[in-house]
Amino acid sequence: MSEAANKAISARYYEAWNTRNLSIPDEIFAPEFSIHDPASPVPLLQGPEGVKNRIQVYHTAFPDLQIAVEGVWSEADIVTTRWTMTASHLGVFRGYAPTRKSIRVTGITLHRLADGKIAEAWVNWDTLTLWQQLGLIRFSQPDEP
Repeated sequence: MSEAANKAISARYYEAWNTRNLSIPDEIFAPEFSIHDPASPVPLLQGPEGVKNRIQVYHTAFPDLQIAVEGVWSEADIVTTRWTMTASHLGVFRGYAPTRKSIRVTGITLHRLADGKIAEAWVNWDTLTLWQQLGLIRFSQPDEP
């Protein structure tokens, strides 16, 4: 497929997040899809069902979650997207009661496409900032006790 076609498929992933349309993952992810996100605060499940689970978990805790795409680059079968997620913590997340705090975190996702489907993803995002903005972890500065 062309790089433009791959970008369009990858863009549908963010559409699924922003609209909560859980039929999209079945259309764009390969059955054997795998995700690599070493900092993920939620369990990583594979295949389209894993993607749908991930969207549901985050939207349960952050019902107004939106992902703004800041830039997209494509070469051969890889699409790289730089994004910013904003949301309000209004539901239980990883056992933590809602803090009602707003979050804004950034990340980069690489999608590898094969036969018109997303076959693999690598995600690198600022989960430390997520936890800090929720007030669930704090780091003291060198001059603080």
